[in-house]
Amino acid sequence: MARENPFQMQPLSLHSQKVTVWCGVTAAFIVGPSGPVACTVNGTRYESLLRNQLIPALHKRGCVDSTMFMQDGAPQHIATPVK
Repeated sequence: MARENPFQMQPLSLHSQKVTVWCGVTAAFIVGPSGPVACTVNGTRYESLLRNQLIPALHKRGCVDSTMFMQDGAPQHIATPVK
């Protein structure tokens, strides 16, 4: 190809096209992950995130009973264990 067009460019992606980021935002604080993890989010992993990270963080701050979850209906959010 270079013989035909020496100025031809081949785009190269520098970063993964799929990135999942989560945090919980309240008027008083932000809850975030304990560190980066590279994985695909599914219902089981999302449930684990809620049970092992988010809910304990809300309990620690004494506001788990007054917290409202807003989710967008993604398959992970409506998985049976998550409900």
